[in-house]
Amino acid sequence: MPLSTERGVQLLKSIVGRRIAWVVFLSVIVIEIIILVPSYLRQTDQLLMQMDRQDELLFESLAITPHPDPALMEDHAKSLIRAKNIIGVYFSPSHQMPAINLGERPSVPLSSSEADGIQRQRNPNEHSYDVFWPKDATAFHHGVALRFDVSHIDDALTEYVLRISGLVLVIAAFVTLATMWVLKRQILDSLFALRNGLLTGGGRDAVIPADGKNRQDELGDLYRSVQTMLDDVSEAHVDDKRDLQSFNEELEQRVQERTDELRQSEIRFHAFADAASDWFWEMDSQLRFSYFSERFTEITGVPQTALLGKTREETGIPDVDPTVWQEHLENLHNHQSFRSFIHPRIQSDGTTVYLAINGVPVYAEDGQFAGFRGTGRDITTAMEAEQSLRSAKEAAEHASQAKSTFLSSMSHELRTPLNAIIGFAQLMKRQRRSQLDDSTLRQVDEILGAGRQLLALIEGVLDLVQIESGEATSKLTSAVVADLLGDTLTEAQNLADQYAITVELKLSEGPFPEIITDRILFRQCMDNLLTNAIRYNATGGHVTVKPEMTSTGSMRINVIDDGPGIDKEMQRKVFTPFERLGHANSTIPGIGIGLTVTQRTAALLGGDVGFQSTAGEGSTFWLEIPVAEPSARNVASAPV
Repeated sequence: MPLSTERGVQLLKSIVGRRIAWVVFLSVIVIEIIILVPSYLRQTDQLLMQMDRQDELLFESLAITPHPDPALMEDHAKSLIRAKNIIGVYFSPSHQMPAINLGERPSVPLSSSEADGIQRQRNPNEHSYDVFWPKDATAFHHGVALRFDVSHIDDALTEYVLRISGLVLVIAAFVTLATMWVLKRQILDSLFALRNGLLTGGGRDAVIPADGKNRQDELGDLYRSVQTMLDDVSEAHVDDKRDLQSFNEELEQRVQERTDELRQSEIRFHAFADAASDWFWEMDSQLRFSYFSERFTEITGVPQTALLGKTREETGIPDVDPTVWQEHLENLHNHQSFRSFIHPRIQSDGTTVYLAINGVPVYAEDGQFAGFRGTGRDITTAMEAEQSLRSAKEAAEHASQAKSTFLSSMSHELRTPLNAIIGFAQLMKRQRRSQLDDSTLRQVDEILGAGRQLLALIEGVLDLVQIESGEATSKLTSAVVADLLGDTLTEAQNLADQYAITVELKLSEGPFPEIITDRILFRQCMDNLLTNAIRYNATGGHVTVKPEMTSTGSMRINVIDDGPGIDKEMQRKVFTPFERLGHANSTIPGIGIGLTVTQRTAALLGGDVGFQSTAGEGSTFWLEIPVAEPSARNVASAPV
């Protein structure tokens, strides 16, 4: 195929060439349309103006009479309607003559009265054109309206449009071909040659046409730049080949090192896995065992062949808990993960081992269930330790019960003689005051004080024993907190007077809701809190009792003192039984169970006890009690 023909074919196949051809072709057409639309409109106006001129000439050619009669005017109308393209004539009436209408009645003038100027109206649907001349514009004493047949104008315009359209297509085709010829000669032939040269030998052995490199334009610059690039590529190819060989050798070395690392990682994984679990197992998609690691038989005593290829239902597990077994089967059938499925196995020597099994479902890349994988551990030692712990706990509970029983018995046994001592001392003080001197009376007071203190301690121990043993009961009723606090502060005032402590009840404005509590146990809790606030306060100190509502809707009674406070490191021991918080050797009476009893009694009442304390500034202990509903009534006693 000749080179010119081949390049012509390439031009037709060129995407760029086709795009440019279409753009040029369409651009020429659009430009011609923009230019010819006004010409089309002018052509329409020109044809209509020719008709107007035709009628003006007709008027001039008709005879004019100073005093026309109807017959003469009708002759004039007939003369007009016989003219070319006129299909309707209308003479407007005057004071001398009636209106005359021949043919189709024109739609002008637009009003019944004669218009002042010439009126024109195109009727597109009827293919007609109406023109009205007033009497001042004609040689008659009447206004004249004519209707023209303009269907020939549409034909003339159609012929005009077809003629112009053909001319536009010819011009567009010529401009497009001329543009493509220039484009082919100046640009595309060189680009085709450059492309064919670059494709030769896969690009590395590309040949750049010499005539392209000799051009003194932008394409010449492109040719020379490509040649320079190819020269650089050729020079670098040798180095790249040598570098590639070196890279391949280095890559092989890295692959070998990575393979060794993976092998070491696999060894470490097996070591960690062996340390973390005793064996591994797998199930297939039918929930049949397909794999056990080596230590399975050694640990469980069950041969692998007894389980491989079988399901859990087919193998079964002797002595397993039915509920645990059923849950395990449901996890398997529902393809759910499970942990610590614990069951026993009896080894060949009769020893029972306990096993814990974990498993997770496995899915293929397409999302289909593929089976289970999991681990197993021998937890016999842990089970034995748990059993030992359970036995120790039961023994401790028995010992605690025995302690409670002992303390309860001892408290009752101690209170009997102690009450006798207190009673006889009271009799001595009351009946023989006149027979006793002052020294003996002081000794009797010491006996009474020590006896009452010891009795209070015994009763505190007995209260604690009753709570711990579950024998304590509460009778919950609704009560007014202000009344309960008033009675409690009255009793605490005697102790406060001994220590020169001021006790104040601080109530906020507005009524408080009633609380649900056991009156006796509530007063016992408040007595303990007030007693501690007074005894551990400084001489001349101050104690404030302040009830308030909490954000949770319960009642909180705060007991605030300005005593020495509690050290931060001692605060965690506040509710520990028999803990004196550093006052074990002080003269302050007590054995350290008041706050413990208060905390457990508050729980019995459905409330809580807490505190805040800052060393050197004082402490705030609070008792929180639930409030009564509006319809609350007395509640029957309930055992704890």
